Amino acid sequence: MDNKFKKIYDFKKVYSHLYKMKEQSAECFIWRFIGDKKFLARVNLSIFRKTKKEFIINPDQKDLETYSMIIGALDEVNFYIPSAALIFRCEIKDQTGKGEVVLKIPEFIAQIERRKFPRVSTYSEESAKTYFSKCLMTNKVNTQYFQKTCFDLSAGGFSILASKTETQFFQKDENIENVEVTFDGKKISSIAQVIHIQPLEPGENNDIIYKVWKISFKFIKLSTKDFEFLSRHIFEKLTKEDIAI
Repeated sequence: MDNKFKKIYDFKKVYSHLYKMKEQSAECFIWRFIGDKKFLARVNLSIFRKTKKEFIINPDQKDLETYSMIIGALDEVNFYIPSAALIFRCEIKDQTGKGEVVLKIPEFIAQIERRKFPRVSTYSEESAKTYFSKCLMTNKVNTQYFQKTCFDLSAGGFSILASKTETQFFQKDENIENVEVTFDGKKISSIAQVIHIQPLEPGENNDIIYKVWKISFKFIKLSTKDFEFLSRHIFEKLTKEDIAI
């Protein structure tokens, strides 16, 4: 996948980014791999102490058990803030009996480049599907119903594979109403805009056996709940290699 990160090392910018997330009450997670399984727990960004270069987090009570398991006896903890596509790692300075953890402001934060949100391949496992209808205006109205496995998916959009004949139904920059995407048992409805139409040849990493066309869409209207669902569940599926910082 193409989840490229840019790193920000300047302390003032790092502090500003993180403090802004606290002021916005942005959804924030700590995470940890245990074996090959990734665990996430919501946390609250509580207090920032700029002069001491530290901040404090406390657990979301709904994720208290997972929070305790992630923190454990570690010296460092990983963070993910979906709304800003930020990941970073902090040194633990102290823990209190109330579940609060004092952390050192990280030396750098990493942010997704090129795409606003992490993206995962969903094609081989057929873990995401999309459904919509599309009209083609010729001498008469020709309506095509599409039921496709998503090639990849992010909180910002998705892509499908289409035949050369099917591409005639799509034009770059057009909006498609009433698009549904199902992922991890949840149905998500949105308007989707076509942003790319490009040929795709068979390759070692794409699980296709003949030339097709990749049609990429971005979500135009996505509810906050659907965005948060996609952000969390997609991040859970990223491997250690995808999110190495």
